Amino acid sequence: MNGLQEMSFLNQIKHQLVGYLGYLLPLTYIVEKKNWGYLIVPCIIGINYLGIDFSSGKDFLNSFYNSLLVGTYFGLGNFIAFEIILYQFILRIKQRQSVWLWELWIIAFIGFTFGYGIAFIGNKWGYYIWESDITLLYVLDQYVRTIPIWFLICLLALSLLVKMYLDQELEKIGILNQGLIQSFNSKSSDFEKQIETLSSVDSTSELSIRGTMIQIRDISHITVEEHYCRLFVKQNSNVLQEFSVKSPLKGLLSQLPDDRFIHIHRSHVVNLEFIIGIEKNHRTYQVILSDRQNILPLSRHRIIEVFPKIETYLKIKRKKNSLSQETS
Repeated sequence: MNGLQEMSFLNQIKHQLVGYLGYLLPLTYIVEKKNWGYLIVPCIIGINYLGIDFSSGKDFLNSFYNSLLVGTYFGLGNFIAFEIILYQFILRIKQRQSVWLWELWIIAFIGFTFGYGIAFIGNKWGYYIWESDITLLYVLDQYVRTIPIWFLICLLALSLLVKMYLDQELEKIGILNQGLIQSFNSKSSDFEKQIETLSSVDSTSELSIRGTMIQIRDISHITVEEHYCRLFVKQNSNVLQEFSVKSPLKGLLSQLPDDRFIHIHRSHVVNLEFIIGIEKNHRTYQVILSDRQNILPLSRHRIIEVFPKIETYLKIKRKKNSLSQETS
């Protein structure tokens, strides 16, 4: 029994760790906070060094001077690591729009290592933070001893970074949900019927599924199961009828308008017209559909694409609503 409890505890720890390191932060947010990231770790390490140096019996001015050098060295190390590895390699060469939290941990550790290397070189040049006859072995010993301090500082800094992003994300979800509910409620009004004719998808656009013609605008969502795509199509009274077709999702998506359908998960595609809300459940996200019975998972790495697309969709809807009211 104890063995099972221990395995369960280890699995919980593993799940929490994977969930924590699996946070995905967008490029725009990283760029917005990059100066904050460059400074906070070197500043705290410098302050920590000031306390250690001063408590060892050295005078305050000398300790303060050394702590400034230490902070500068680690700041340079962070700058080199983030500018070269993150901005030049991951985001520019790889052309990615986001970065995983575990990647930030690795980059921060490389920056920390660069900082010690720069400190050793700077010490040899005469900007002494250690004794003038310092050896590489002593620097390595200090490096190893400082790793726990660096770890705690980074844990605090990166956790704060994630928390600030999640707060922004939750605020954005609230705004999107308000817009989605307003958009859904407006569909029962008279001018909404006029808007349908202004849509990028013509009301007569149809898709042939096993000999049955269905209107594209009535497709609520598509779910992939093995080699089959299950299409859920709105019928009378908001009832969804299911159609199954043996086809790759990519081929089916090529027949659907990109401005109306969005890939929210590797197994799910949703018609924007049928989304009434986005829900956050712990570290996972869900898309709520208009029938309130179908709740589909939203992949974290697709949030960067999904949120802007929903925002664009709502802006277009508001603009069309305004134009329709002006012409009526």
